Amino acid sequence: MTESLVFLPGFLADGRVFADQINDLSRDHAVMVAPLKGVSLAEMADYVLAVAPPKFALAGHDLGASVATEMLRRAPGRVTRLALISASAQAEPPNAAAAREPRMIKAKTGRFGEALLEELPSTALFDLAASSCHSRILA
Repeated sequence: MTESLVFLPGFLADGRVFADQINDLSRDHAVMVAPLKGVSLAEMADYVLAVAPPKFALAGHDLGASVATEMLRRAPGRVTRLALISASAQAEPPNAAAAREPRMIKAKTGRFGEALLEELPSTALFDLAASSCHSRILA
């Protein structure tokens, strides 16, 4: 096996968004999907760095790209390659944070499904049961 690869999903997403990549790349690479645990980019980066291999290629999507950038800042010697997908180098504008607040309230009050469909259309959700790589994602 060659270098390890760590995937970081975006906001309200999990490893299913990388299912095709996991299926293909896991033939030749150790692949890991790291959950984004924490309430800040720093906490999320620290968590992933604690569970990631000593050296790894890193791919982050959306929020995962922001976490990947923070990881690179904190541990540049551990990241061998970097892919930022749907990322922004700009800070989040206040109106975007304000627009997300109602969805966060829904999620915290037991209406997560409703908040999820407002964030991602149902056509963007992956059908894990139909995928041949579900055992790799859940492992």
